[in-house]
Amino acid sequence: MNNTRITRTIGALALMAYLALLIPASATAGESEEAKQLLATAVEAMGGMERATGWTTMVQKGILHQFQPGWGNLTADCTRHVKKPDRARDERDFSAYDHPFFYNYYLNGDDAWMLVNMSVREHPRVTEAMKSLMRLIDGIAYYVEHTDTLFLVPEVPDDSLFAGSSLDRVGVVDRGDTVFVDLSRETHFPVRRIDNGGARQMIMSMYRETGGLMVPFHVEVFEQTGVTTEYLWDEIHYGVEIDDALFEEYRPAKQE
Repeated sequence: MNNTRITRTIGALALMAYLALLIPASATAGESEEAKQLLATAVEAMGGMERATGWTTMVQKGILHQFQPGWGNLTADCTRHVKKPDRARDERDFSAYDHPFFYNYYLNGDDAWMLVNMSVREHPRVTEAMKSLMRLIDGIAYYVEHTDTLFLVPEVPDDSLFAGSSLDRVGVVDRGDTVFVDLSRETHFPVRRIDNGGARQMIMSMYRETGGLMVPFHVEVFEQTGVTTEYLWDEIHYGVEIDDALFEEYRPAKQE
């Protein structure tokens, strides 16, 4: 990794360690309503609830950079197809660069599987990751519509990535996990999400308009395991016609 990425990774891991020690505060009704209003304002700034949740298909294309301990720095062409309510395909072609392998991840209804260099595999972690991708595909609009337990974090400390004074932080209790969402006070856009018990954070930047929505074209994910993943999307399109057969490829046969 270059020095900038190393610095960001160290800062991200330090913040995760700090957040993992936090005990979610009990939110009063007023605090919860204020927190929800902050998220609703962010959704409105990004294009509104109808656009944020009303789309049915999306295609993203770009480059993925990933650092994995033991593997080093990896680069892949990345394409993601999504069709609501429950279909997704995530392609990562590392063979286009410096490693001779590729991964395709599939979700179709309740079934999930992966293709690794023409070998089909199933694993609970793949199912969990793909279902989580679909559940949160609408971003913070999901929390506004489906979560009632929210609270404000009154003081956001400075860290190596952001000045605390530039952010509003909302805590969300979602399926037993306390998620923190940092919103820019200047744009109201979400710039960071911390979840998985504080063990993972996602940084969102380079917002651009597409399909009437402001969406991040640069997404970095830092994990406590040391894995860092960076998406640099070149294209994001909504309302694209997608053949259902795309989500059926290499589906493993059901066991009798």
